[in-house]
Amino acid sequence: MQRRAAPRSIGLNAARIESFARGLVLQELPGFLIRRLDSRAALLYEKFTEQSDLTPRQFGVLLTLFQSGPLPQTELGNRLHLDRSTLGEMLQRMVDRKLLERRAHERDRRAVEIVLTENGKGALLEVVEQALQAQEALLSPLPDYLRPVFLKCLQILAEADTLVE
Repeated sequence: MQRRAAPRSIGLNAARIESFARGLVLQELPGFLIRRLDSRAALLYEKFTEQSDLTPRQFGVLLTLFQSGPLPQTELGNRLHLDRSTLGEMLQRMVDRKLLERRAHERDRRAVEIVLTENGKGALLEVVEQALQAQEALLSPLPDYLRPVFLKCLQILAEADTLVE
């Protein structure tokens, strides 16, 4: 069976798309830059805290629970913008390390509440100042007057998914 040639319009469309793809500059795309910034933030966190046992996400869990007290697992996930699966796996590792405990919610026995343990509080307080220094180092290439603008732009982008419903 002989294959028919694609209509000329499809060939022109493919040529246009190829030209478009050749013109993209990966290093200038926001997704690429955000991924690089995320890698830089993780490296600075590890460097400043001088450890790799407590990841930045785990630090976020501990800090949130330290500041708010026990939370239902779904509320914790909502506050941290983490999906159920990712959060569940991370929490299990933290429970295994005795940083957190799971318990039945006081008012709703169907809900699971996440509680910060003394070990978790100690792990948080051991690195909290260094974690803040890592955040400051992350912004250090920016002039002081641009930092609030940059943070506001990041906040707008991060919250954009919650605005579209």
